[in-house]
Amino acid sequence: MAANARNEPPVSSGEPPSGPSDRCGNENNPCHGLDRKPIGIKSIDEKRRQRDNTTPQPWILQKITILLVVGLIGLATYVYIGRVCVPMIRQDNSALGSRTLGIIYLCIFCPLLLMTLWTYIKVVLTPPGFARDHCTKAPPPQPPTVAGPRYGATHQWDVDTFDESIQSWDHNSESQGRLSPQVSVSVDHDSEPPAAQGQGDHSAMMPVYPPSPKAHADDDTNEEQASDVREMDAIPAVASKRAKSHLNPPHNGQPGGLSPPQPPNTLPAAARTSSSLPPPLLSRRPPRHPVLAEEYRYCTRDGFIKPMRAHHCRICATCVLNFDHHCPWIGQCVGARNRKFFVNFVFWAALFTIFVAISLIIINARPNNRRQDLDPLQIVIIVLGSLFGLFTSGLFFTHTYLIMLNMTTVEQYSVQNMVEREHATLDQMLPWWDCFGRKRLLRKWDEEWGALRTEGNIWNLGSRRKNWEATMGNKVLWWFLPIGRSEGDGLTYPINPRFTSEGKWRRRKDWPEELR
Repeated sequence: MAANARNEPPVSSGEPPSGPSDRCGNENNPCHGLDRKPIGIKSIDEKRRQRDNTTPQPWILQKITILLVVGLIGLATYVYIGRVCVPMIRQDNSALGSRTLGIIYLCIFCPLLLMTLWTYIKVVLTPPGFARDHCTKAPPPQPPTVAGPRYGATHQWDVDTFDESIQSWDHNSESQGRLSPQVSVSVDHDSEPPAAQGQGDHSAMMPVYPPSPKAHADDDTNEEQASDVREMDAIPAVASKRAKSHLNPPHNGQPGGLSPPQPPNTLPAAARTSSSLPPPLLSRRPPRHPVLAEEYRYCTRDGFIKPMRAHHCRICATCVLNFDHHCPWIGQCVGARNRKFFVNFVFWAALFTIFVAISLIIINARPNNRRQDLDPLQIVIIVLGSLFGLFTSGLFFTHTYLIMLNMTTVEQYSVQNMVEREHATLDQMLPWWDCFGRKRLLRKWDEEWGALRTEGNIWNLGSRRKNWEATMGNKVLWWFLPIGRSEGDGLTYPINPRFTSEGKWRRRKDWPEELR
């Protein structure tokens, strides 16, 4: 009877009955369940649609938080002036202190309120700067091709695997689940193929291949992560947590996506003797692709070549100059034109909220307080002021730190990704308790390449004062007031001389003599 029920035609629903090819839902079918999506995990198509979205978030959703901020400031003003300061000045029965104390509090509160409102209005009304206003539509640039034979399964030179490091296993360490710290040679896009190293006229006979798409895929991934950067990612602890979540999944039992080492004797002799080999797998491995080349700065969603340091914002659906993050509290992105005003705002907002919270706590905790009961609205303002005080002060200190390094939140997040990968590498080389060994290796890597956040920062200008003035201006008054502007046009930036003109990080031995 069950078999007859299964063979009965389906109830008419306006759709043709499914044929033999549509029976993947049958439990007895071998392909049953293959088309099911994992619960709680976005499909690749859904992520791609979200990444390639060209429609900005509705305007009302972007600006609704501005009304919330204005409402909170208005509530704090009413409570502090109307229910605290005025009763103290008039010496009402509900007064929490003397007339002199009420006047002092009012004289401090009003300037802080005015500065908070001034800086907030300035940062809300100042656009961050959009790349579409300075760039024209253009087809994707064609990446340069590389000539040379390939090396792969047929023992030919493969330019797509230049950056695959070749190492040997230490069998003693293998038994402990760690890779040997003994390094060997590797091959890189920067090193010449054998055909160019003494093969003479044979190089003219070699086929021409485009460069590896691996770096392009990594760049797309970084761009996707950059478009979703939040303001809390400026805090190192938050950035570190997100960076760990974006580490590559384990590959062949090794964390961090590390490829298993291969026998070194499979390399051609010319590659083993090249003087421009990249770093081994178990060491610091900066990005080897030219991040400033046009093919790596092309935005497929906007259809033009982005200026330096510009990134695509997923919420605004456009490329923003010197993109830092999208801030919902100001209803837009923080970028080249308004980052200075954003720092001004969080500075004064931190002073305002902390003063309100601390002063209300003090006057309500005084032993000679005439009131026996607590005002519920004052309790609400104390709680909100404490929370927003911690939040804005944290943003101010982290952005001050980043500006002194001449980095944005996106760039800090990229550095944090590299830090987490290095930690994964150290976990493969040394046990967790060998802190001194880890520090020695990190010091050795710094001696070879330079520090990650300073010498390894492509936008570092050489000193914290120069980095600070590049964003906050060269006049001290501009550092505290929402006036003036940042240096530069937001389109081009000076490059750290430790990098090539295309954005490749060079070893210390290749730096200019005065910088080594």
